[in-house]
Amino acid sequence: MDDVFNVDSGSTGIRRGRLRRGEHPKCKCRTYAIISRSRTAENPNRLFFGCPQFKEKQGYCDFFVWFDEIFGYLVDDVVERGRLASVETCVGEEFVASSDYCLEERVKQLEEMLIKRNEDSSKLKKDSVLSLFSSVIIGALIVVIMFCIYVVVI
Repeated sequence: MDDVFNVDSGSTGIRRGRLRRGEHPKCKCRTYAIISRSRTAENPNRLFFGCPQFKEKQGYCDFFVWFDEIFGYLVDDVVERGRLASVETCVGEEFVASSDYCLEERVKQLEEMLIKRNEDSSKLKKDSVLSLFSSVIIGALIVVIMFCIYVVVI
């Protein structure tokens, strides 16, 4: 399975570009695209990625790509009686058998990324507390030095 594929404006509504299969795409605003559900008669309830600014009605880009074009399967085909089912994904002309394993691996990757982000966040909090503490100490030293100078001068 090729990890990178070209998208064409005819099928996705975006300019010709490159997206990675299985990765959360970023829109042209360079923010992560959000998942929405189609309400059209042609594609009822089909999931797609779009610019997060679209719902805010603020300057948004025209990024649009179907969820199944990125992940290679329709969500309804994967969930079967509340559990993950084996699915076939279409990659160009080839059909590749896929199973829970691929999805479980992706979940593990995402969990690892989340743990790393939490660790980075904790480190950042510690660094900011240390920075605040050192600023208070330096401020107190300046006050003490100024007081000593004042006492010596008088």
